[in-house]
Amino acid sequence: MERLSCRRRWMNNMQRGVAKRYVAVFTAGALVLCPAGCGTAYAEPAYGTGSITISQTEGNDTAFAGYRLFSANVRDDATAPTGKVATNLQWASPEVRTAVEAVAGTSFASAQDAADWIEQGVTGTTDQTRVEATSLANRIASSVAGTTEAVRVDGGQASRDLGEGYWLFVTAADTLDAQGEVGTAPIFAAIGGSPVAVTEKASVVAASKKVLNNEVGSTQGLAADAATGRALGYTVQGTVPDNIATFSAQGTQFFYEFKDVLSQGLDYRESTARVLVDGVDVTDSFAVSYDQEKRTLTATCEHLEAVAHAGSTVSLTYDAAPNAQAVRGGEGNPNTARIEYSSNPNTDQRGSVTPPVVRTYTFALSLLKVDRNTEKPLEGARFTITAPGGGYVQADGSVADTAYEFPTGEDGTISVAGLDVGTYTISESSSPARYQKTRDFTVDIRADYDAGGALTGLGAVVEGNADAVAGLPDGTTGDNVLSAQTGTESDTKSGVVRVTVGDVRDFSLPLTGSNGAVAAVGAGACAVTGGVALNIRRRKRELANERTHHAGRGSAQ
Repeated sequence: MERLSCRRRWMNNMQRGVAKRYVAVFTAGALVLCPAGCGTAYAEPAYGTGSITISQTEGNDTAFAGYRLFSANVRDDATAPTGKVATNLQWASPEVRTAVEAVAGTSFASAQDAADWIEQGVTGTTDQTRVEATSLANRIASSVAGTTEAVRVDGGQASRDLGEGYWLFVTAADTLDAQGEVGTAPIFAAIGGSPVAVTEKASVVAASKKVLNNEVGSTQGLAADAATGRALGYTVQGTVPDNIATFSAQGTQFFYEFKDVLSQGLDYRESTARVLVDGVDVTDSFAVSYDQEKRTLTATCEHLEAVAHAGSTVSLTYDAAPNAQAVRGGEGNPNTARIEYSSNPNTDQRGSVTPPVVRTYTFALSLLKVDRNTEKPLEGARFTITAPGGGYVQADGSVADTAYEFPTGEDGTISVAGLDVGTYTISESSSPARYQKTRDFTVDIRADYDAGGALTGLGAVVEGNADAVAGLPDGTTGDNVLSAQTGTESDTKSGVVRVTVGDVRDFSLPLTGSNGAVAAVGAGACAVTGGVALNIRRRKRELANERTHHAGRGSAQ
């Protein structure tokens, strides 16, 4: 019995030993046959955390969406091309696996096989690489982005702890609505070990708008002034982000469009629009149109990548002129623009940027004709106005070769709107009855603008005639001197400059005094002379009669 009991204990121990060896062999076989991530036949590796800081290019202010492709143990390795080595790879999620396999066009047996495919297909990249639209990396990014719940990473800030592994970062779509924002090219990085620091692969779209002011040294700025009908040159400029080749929306297309809206006071000069890329005319690559009802000039290119490259400057130029509806002074006649462009490399999302508003100003002249002594308004005077640079100002402020006469009304004024700054020569072509015409004089209209294009000052300088002053008369009468009230020469809000002109009246007074006395004496002398002559003649007749009488008496005796 004792020997039997010992035999049984020996048999039991043998069985337990064999079982342990079988388990050991199975486990070892499983480790050999099943690489990391192939299934759940063994306990998953423990994954730690890491962080990344994505610095942004100047002017961009976006956030990023992070997607983990593979979970992995990541360690620093100075000998590795990227400075990081990943092991024990597993798919981060079934959705990511489906998205990657869709790009590959095949099913991978394991995450490790997929990593081998990526490693072989995406080569020669560094932390400065901007992936091209047709590259494998960009196609993977386009497929993965949006498929799983993303982790948000703010630009320029260290992320919160992220799970160890291989990550993709793209621009968060909801942060591309701000002015000029551009999405980054895809950023791939192994997270784990020491913190990772990269810079986004994007640049903002910058925009500007200017108008050529011919009256101020032919300089471009945010403000200009012009007479009715005088065309000025306008320019809208935008830049091209330096990751233009990364955009995959609609293949390799990069959309770029100008929209320029003119105010009611400006008229677009038909067929003057041109589009330039880095100074080269590419108008034929844009669809250019003008909507008269909406007063909108549009220039659209669906394939900017065909004519532009990273960092290019795209310019829209055209001519426009103030019309009879142009606002005088005040806020001027605004001209707004907008540039719309492809903003997200992984979607068809578009961003926009708005350049500063450009303003075009016109002004008006109000001339008052008065009696220089009484300062009462004079009706019936007529004036011609010579424009700066030649030609005559017309009734609507435009300039022509034929002189136009402005008559003063009952209130003694003439008014003409739509004037540019500059020196005008004013001539009185005819004066009111019994008034002398005044000498020619000049009116120099001057305007000041601030850096933002707002009108800050308006004035007029009158020269060449003491009887012409800038401003309204001061009301002092009887001194035959014309003086203006201080501060009345202009009104910035209405854009009006005021000038007063005095005329001298001619008088024809009745004459009395010495000339009348001489005439009276002369008449009296004539009367006396006539009386003496009559007396002499009468006396001669009497003497003749007496002689005849005496002669007759002598004969009778």
